[in-house]
Amino acid sequence: DWSKVYTGFRIESETYPGLASEDGHYTKEEFKNFQKEFINYGINIIPELDTPAHSLAISHYMPEIASEKYGPDHLNLENPKTYEFVKNLFDEYLSGDDPVFVGPDVHIGTDEYKGADQPTKELFRKYADDLIN
Repeated sequence: DWSKVYTGFRIESETYPGLASEDGHYTKEEFKNFQKEFINYGINIIPELDTPAHSLAISHYMPEIASEKYGPDHLNLENPKTYEFVKNLFDEYLSGDDPVFVGPDVHIGTDEYKGADQPTKELFRKYADDLIN
């Protein structure tokens, strides 16, 4: 039962209040400082918003974008709200004069949908292309 599986989203979001886990998460400022501290030691922290699978925390927050076909730990690539949600989240952390993700790299996940049919693979490719561009 996916509704009982523990999951967490660990960075504060002003775009989606309540997404961050109540049992522990970084504020945006804490996460920026964490990354900057390690940059001083020559270490690049690569933050990841792991989508469209491994996304159970997002599905718990917004069940209407969960995939019925692959399970709620996957986001529904046929739902335009999925793209809007993920784009808004990336924009929140990457945009502006003082972005939350401070290093030169970010990981977008996209290691999913093993055994998918061709139409789903095409949706997955489009999803990844949209994130990269």
